[in-house]
Amino acid sequence: MFQSLAFGEVPEYGYNSQSSSAIQACVFQVTQNAQYTPVASTGSTAPPAPSCSLELEYAPVQSLHYTPLHRRNHALLVVTDGDGNTFTMEGNPQTVAPPWGMLVPDNLPGNVGDAQWGSILTSSQDPNLCNQIASIETAENNYSNNEVHYNPLGPNSNSFINWLLQSGGVDQYFTAPPGTTGWSTSLYGTLWGIFPN
Repeated sequence: MFQSLAFGEVPEYGYNSQSSSAIQACVFQVTQNAQYTPVASTGSTAPPAPSCSLELEYAPVQSLHYTPLHRRNHALLVVTDGDGNTFTMEGNPQTVAPPWGMLVPDNLPGNVGDAQWGSILTSSQDPNLCNQIASIETAENNYSNNEVHYNPLGPNSNSFINWLLQSGGVDQYFTAPPGTTGWSTSLYGTLWGIFPN
C-alpha cells in the first residue's frame, strides 16, 4: 500500500500531527535553503589569436660583377604570418650579370638565419601585425605583376624590402641595416600608390 503524495505533503499513518508538522517544517527548510550552482561550460572556447612576427635581416652582397657593391649588404625580411607560415622574403636581380633584368621577388622557406637587424616585431607589440603582414604579402603578389628593372644602386633588393615594410605600414619599426645601398630608392610607391618612398 503506497500513498500518493504531493510535494511537501506528509503521509498520514505512522506519524502524529506533531511529527507531521515537524517534517513539513524540515521539508520547507530544505527547499528554502536549496541553491542553484551553475555548471561550468563545456563548450569550445575561441581559438587564441595568431602570433605574427617580422624580422629584418641582412647579409653581405655576393657580387663579382659590380665593384661598387663590395662591402654592401642585402636586406631580407623573415615573416611569420597569420596562418603560422614562416618564410624569408627578398628581392634579387633576374640574372647575376649585367644587364640584371628585372628585380624579382623570392620567398625561401623558414628563416635563412642571416644577421638580425633591430628587434623582432611581434603581435604583442603591435596587435594589428597579422593584418599588416597580410598587406605585405598582398603587396608582394601585386609586385609580381608589375616588376621594375633592377639597378645595383637602386631600385634593388633593399629598395624592395623597404617598400614591402611601407606597404604593410610597419616601416616605422625598422631602420636600414648597415650598407644596404638603395634602401631609400623609390620602387614606385606603396601598393596603393598613396605614400611616396
